[in-house]
Amino acid sequence: MANQIASPHVLTQAIIMASDPTASHQTRVEASSILDQVRSSALADVATGDSTNIEGGSSIRTIQTVLDLLVLGSSDERVVFFCMTIIQAYLAAEAANSLSVATAAANVQTRLEIRGAILGTILGISASNAASSTAAHIVPASLNPSYMKTKVGVILAQLIRADFMDSWNTAFDDLMRHLVGGGQAKALVGPMDMVREEIYLRTLEAICDEIIDSPPPSRSDRSNAIKDVMRGYRLASDGSNIAPDASISGRIVDSILELLNFYRPLMT
Repeated sequence: MANQIASPHVLTQAIIMASDPTASHQTRVEASSILDQVRSSALADVATGDSTNIEGGSSIRTIQTVLDLLVLGSSDERVVFFCMTIIQAYLAAEAANSLSVATAAANVQTRLEIRGAILGTILGISASNAASSTAAHIVPASLNPSYMKTKVGVILAQLIRADFMDSWNTAFDDLMRHLVGGGQAKALVGPMDMVREEIYLRTLEAICDEIIDSPPPSRSDRSNAIKDVMRGYRLASDGSNIAPDASISGRIVDSILELLNFYRPLMT
C-alpha cells in the first residue's frame, strides 16, 4: 500500500516548524519526521516510478509534490532549500541506479519538469527569455545566500549529465543564452542578471565535479561521451571534428572571458 504524503501546504508548515527554534522539541521532531518521509518516498520513486497517495486521496509521484511545493513556496528560502535538497538527492540516486525502460521514461518527464521549475520559477526565465527590466533588478530572497546559488548550479549540472545529447541537446546553448548577458545589453545589467551569471559559473564548476573530473562509476561512459561532444569531436555534418573555437568548450571559454572583461574594470 502506498504511503501518504502531506500536501504542499502541510509540508510548508512542517518546514517552518522544523527550523523554528522557538517551537517545542516535540513539534520539531514531528515536523522533521514528515520531511524525512518525503525524502525517503522521493528516493523510492527513482527506482520504482510508483505514485504515492497524498492527502485528499489523489495519486502522484512524491517528486511531483516537491516540485509543486517549490513553485508555491519559491519566495521562502527554507522551502526552496528543502525542495532543492530533495531534487538534488533524487537526481543523484537516479544517476546511481539502473532503471527499467518504463521508469527511465517517467524520469525523463520528471527531469523536464525540474528543469522548467529551476529555470522558470527560480531563475525567472520565460520560454522566450524575455525578462522584464523590473525582473532584472529583483533578486528573490531565496537566491541571496551563496549556498542556494551553488545548489541551483549542481542541479543544472545533474540535469545536463542525465539529458544532454538526448532530451536536452541544447543544454549548453540554453545556459549561455539564458544566464549570460552579452553585447550592448551588458550596459543594462541588473542584480538578477548578476545572480544568473554567478549561477552560470557555479554550474560550470559543478559540471567539472559531476561530469569532467569525478563522474559516478555507473555513468563514466556517458560522461566521456559528453566530454567528447563538448570538445567538438565528430560533430560536423561530414563527420569531422568541429574547430576548437566553435566547440562547446571553446564557447564556454569565450563566455567566461566575456564576464571577466566586463567585471574586471568594476573591481579596480
